[in-house]
Amino acid sequence: MADRKVTGRHITHLGYSIPAAAQALNVPEGTVRRAVENKEIEVVWFGGLRRVPPREIDRIRAEFGQVEE
Repeated sequence: MADRKVTGRHITHLGYSIPAAAQALNVPEGTVRRAVENKEIEVVWFGGLRRVPPREIDRIRAEFGQVEE
């Protein structure tokens, strides 16, 4: 739990929302939604919300040769 940052009521690093994942990958939100539906991107359900784990963002970046901005 030491690697989690608390800002106000929110805990960061629990994963990306679909819009945040799209922004992190620099692709349209619809692309991420379709990839999730096609099980090309793993999601985790947390508190009733779909979250894309940071390791999935890293995997996709590595697969397509993207670097973190």
